[in-house]
This record gives sequence, structure tokens and C-alpha cells, in this order.
Amino acid sequence: MPLSTDLLAALDLLALRSIESECFEVLGTPPAWAAPFLRSLPDAGRLSRAWLCDTFPFLESFLCDAAQLWSGPAPGRIESVSFAVPWPGGDDLLLVASALRLPTDCLLLIDGNQAHLHEQLRLLQHARDAHLVHQRLQRDVLKRDILFHSIVHDLTSQLSAMRGVFQLLQGSLPTSGAVPPELPGLLAAGLRAATKQEALIADILDVFRSETGSDGAPLDEATSCDLGACIDETVKLLSPSASWRRVTLRVQRADTASRGPTIRAESRRVERVLSNLIENALRYASRGSEITVTLGQRDGMAVVFVDDDGPGVPRELGAQLFEKFARARSGGGKTGLGLYFCRLTITRWGGQIGYEPRQPRGARFWFSLPTV
Repeated sequence: MPLSTDLLAALDLLALRSIESECFEVLGTPPAWAAPFLRSLPDAGRLSRAWLCDTFPFLESFLCDAAQLWSGPAPGRIESVSFAVPWPGGDDLLLVASALRLPTDCLLLIDGNQAHLHEQLRLLQHARDAHLVHQRLQRDVLKRDILFHSIVHDLTSQLSAMRGVFQLLQGSLPTSGAVPPELPGLLAAGLRAATKQEALIADILDVFRSETGSDGAPLDEATSCDLGACIDETVKLLSPSASWRRVTLRVQRADTASRGPTIRAESRRVERVLSNLIENALRYASRGSEITVTLGQRDGMAVVFVDDDGPGVPRELGAQLFEKFARARSGGGKTGLGLYFCRLTITRWGGQIGYEPRQPRGARFWFSLPTV
């Protein structure tokens, strides 16, 4: 088999056939890297196990594993890790040994292709470094998560206590008597501030959970929900706030025969998206105006529109409206996490979300989700 052995030499493989338990035969022409090792042998065609182990010490334990393979009945192959040995011609050599059990032969191959082995070693080291970086990042993320949840827990606990105190003070004010005239207004302002701060913390926590993927089951495991019922529930909860601002909340459906459509999503988070969009409209709607929530279907998608008559969104903010910390409107608003959370949630469920200006004034926020 001269062609095969010449090919092995061209690939920098030293091919040896096990002919006895302690002896090997060199097949074909040895590769160039092996010539300096074989030059001092009295018989360059035969190598003893002792000589191999003295010349390539890494073979000492590998040949024990190879002997088990060769003595077995079934064909197979095992490979060593890479080892470095001093080379008579200069720098150390990287070598890898392979043992093959063929139907008619037991072979030992020693790979000395330096370019290939050095590239393998480089990739292996790169993988080890990347693994260490990944482990360090995992530890940092875990520390961040623990710190974040600790801060949120502490803030929420303090705010809940403050809100409870304000509510108790409001309930204990005498209906008549010497009460400073500004006290009821101050208590109401403190209660509103505490409530807003709790809503802000909820926004931050929602965004954190969405970004880290810890906000629930994957899409294919999510339960279905009635989008119409989610709208009704959200509008019911926000109606007192709208009445306080003298704004009317109105729901209209393109299909009045049913409450649906049914979508593949989690009702609690759908209601959170709706609440963000409606609260955003309430902050800018003028007194005595109307906010309309419209539900319809289009091309297999459920579509929701939230329309108000506020000042609209400045043109320069249009492109970044749903990004983190973008301010939704001019002249106030929160930190810009609400719309960012809405985008993360809707796109995760395979939907879309957007904004359109209304004429002559006002804003339309919309989102679409696939129906079941």
C-alpha cells in the first residue's frame, strides 16, 4: 500500500503497525519531523515499545489504553491529548497519538502536523479563556440580580409603609375641629407620590425581568387569554383615576358579537401593557376629553389602538420612543421605561407595537398580537 503510506507521510503522520506486544513496524516513508528520532536506530523499520516510551514519554500511559483497544474484537479508535516533546532539530514538537483497531491491522498513528496542532491548541486555549470569562460574567450577573432584588424589596417595603401611614392619617382626620386647612391636601399629595413611586418600581422590575428572560414561560408554553377581557379589566381598574382627571375612558370593538379575540399570551402581562399605554394617555389628555381603546382584527392579528387628544409626541423622539429611558412626551412623564417594557413584551410574543400622530392633535399608540 505505497500510496496510502506516502499519503500518511505527506500529512505528517508517523504510521506504525503493532506486530507483537512489544514491537511496532514503520509503514512507508516516515514524515520529515520523525527522521531525526529514527536516525539512530539500528533497524529503522522496527521500533520497540521501550524505545517509543523513552523517545515519546507521553505514550507510556496511552499505549496501555491502546493495548486494550487492540485486544478487543471490535474496530475502534482512541486519541490522546496533545503533548510537547523536545525535537533534535530545534523547538519542541506538538504531537498527538491515535490508536486504530481495524479488521486486519492494529495501528498507532503519531500526528506531527505543527500548523494544525498549534491551531487546535490556540482554539482550545481560546475556548478555555472564553469559559472563564463566561463563568465570571455569570457570577457578576448573579451578584447584580441579588443586589437589584434587595434594593427593590427595600424600596417597596418602605413605600408600602409610607402609603399605609398616609392612608391611616387620611382616615383619622376629624370631620370638624381644629385641622390645618392644608393638611388634607398634603396627605393626598403624599399618598399620590408614594403610589407613583410604587408604580415606577414596578416598571423597573418588569423591564429587568423582560431583559433577563425571567418573566415567565416561553412563548410556546404560554397560556391563551381573552384580549377583550384584558381590556375591560384594565379600563375598570383605571376608571377612578380617569374620573379624577375628568377624562372618559371608552372601549369600542370592531366585532360587537364577541369579547375576544383569543391570543397566545399571559393575561397579567397584557393588562400591564394596556395599563402602561392608557396611563400614558391619561397623563396628557386634556380635562373633559375622551380616551378610546379600540379592539379589532386584521390578517390573523388582534390589533389594539389607544387614542387620546393630548399634545402628541415630538417628532425628534419618534425614532427612539420605545427605547429605554426615552421620554414619551414633552413636558413631563416618567423615566421612559413603560413603553420600553411594552415593546419587549409585545415583540417577545411575536407582535408589533408603534405610534402614529392624530390630526389635528393627539396620539395613537397601537399594538398587534397573533390570534390563536
